[in-house]
Amino acid sequence: AQAANLKIFSDKPEIFRPQFGGFDAESIANGFVVEADPQNFLVIEHALYLFRTMEGRMAFAADAGLRAKAQTQWSKLKNDTFR
Repeated sequence: AQAANLKIFSDKPEIFRPQFGGFDAESIANGFVVEADPQNFLVIEHALYLFRTMEGRMAFAADAGLRAKAQTQWSKLKNDTFR
């Protein structure tokens, strides 16, 4: 299994890269940037999302509209976000 995972990572590293710079996806949807807890994550359609809270994770999982909103907001926020 480890070799298979390494092959997937080598072939498509973008699958393992968190969306929205690794920031809390629910906060991004709401127009602001908040650090996320990397142990609080969700994979939807081969995309990795990180969250600050379990409540935010559950809300994001239940509402596809939040994902679309986050994509729109991230295009506005990403250039002003530094790590």
